[in-house]
Amino acid sequence: MRAILLILTMAGCSTIPLAELGQSIEETASSVVYAVTESAVPVSRSARPVSRPQSVLHTIRTVSVSAENPLSVAEQYLGYNENTHRAELRNFIGVDPRQTEWCAAFVNSVLHTLGQPGSETVSAHPLLARSFIDWGKPVDHKNQEPEPGDVVVFPRGRQSWQGHVGFYVDTVTVDGKEYWQILGGNQRNSVTIELYDPARAISVRRTPAPEREARNLLTIIRSWFA
Repeated sequence: MRAILLILTMAGCSTIPLAELGQSIEETASSVVYAVTESAVPVSRSARPVSRPQSVLHTIRTVSVSAENPLSVAEQYLGYNENTHRAELRNFIGVDPRQTEWCAAFVNSVLHTLGQPGSETVSAHPLLARSFIDWGKPVDHKNQEPEPGDVVVFPRGRQSWQGHVGFYVDTVTVDGKEYWQILGGNQRNSVTIELYDPARAISVRRTPAPEREARNLLTIIRSWFA
């Protein structure tokens, strides 16, 4: 049984909360969390280009990011490591990053800091990356590029409940191929910006801007009396 639990723990960024399993097994596979894959064949570490915070911070500075955008909060934690900054991360995300896989916890905490609802509003398991699949508004990412701050869910491992979640930053081209820059937690045991293949995204979600929603509501009310 312990061997099965160890496999489940190491399989991906989002797993069943360890507290529910009655186990406290450090997630040792998160150093390759950027190598998301749906197949049984693992992606080679050398096959995927990696985007480092020091080389891409200018991207966040140049994209249009308001104070209400999740990136404005998430970028403050870039470089935080679950070993060196264990206490700080635990205080922010509400779980021990050394004992619980924390990509979804990081996204939720960023949203809560902005007063926005997290995946707990749509899922009984908000620590799962895939709890964000029904959160917010869907973005047709197959036909349109995400906006900075959109929440992106990727598959990971071989089980339907496994996944990884982070915030879209920008699209870059490396060796003629497009990649999405994703700012997320539990990427190489840290908060980093990594490159992901857009083709592997299974869901892109967007929280509605309050002012946009207010305008839409006003339009509806006016139509009632037109």
